[in-house]
Amino acid sequence: MHGPEADAGRRAVEDDVERQRHALDEAEPVLDSFERALAAGSTDPDFYEGMAATHRQFIAALREAGAEPIESVGRPFDPRLHEAVATVPSNDVGPGTVVREVRSGWRLGDELLRPAQVVVATPRKAAASWR
Repeated sequence: MHGPEADAGRRAVEDDVERQRHALDEAEPVLDSFERALAAGSTDPDFYEGMAATHRQFIAALREAGAEPIESVGRPFDPRLHEAVATVPSNDVGPGTVVREVRSGWRLGDELLRPAQVVVATPRKAAASWR
């Protein structure tokens, strides 16, 4: 299909993707709040499990909308997907390996919605020997 009909179809798809992206952008702060609350924990196990269940439902809704989380921990740092916010010396994993995720990253298809904020391993320096 060519011409005005194709252009109209293309614009409709672009508009739909833009609406989807906007909705996901608006949802990200809510996700961040859930993740901070879960990281803080609670002395009330029922409250914590309720928060965790709601977080799982929220993640499922984001996935249903077409968003996918970026897998980070244990993977090599990739500047196209990750934003390094700190480094930590480590002998447990190779240099350049993501050891912790500070904030989740998301993509919509091939488009990056936001990079994952991560902590990256650096080589642990050997202690100077005593003479």
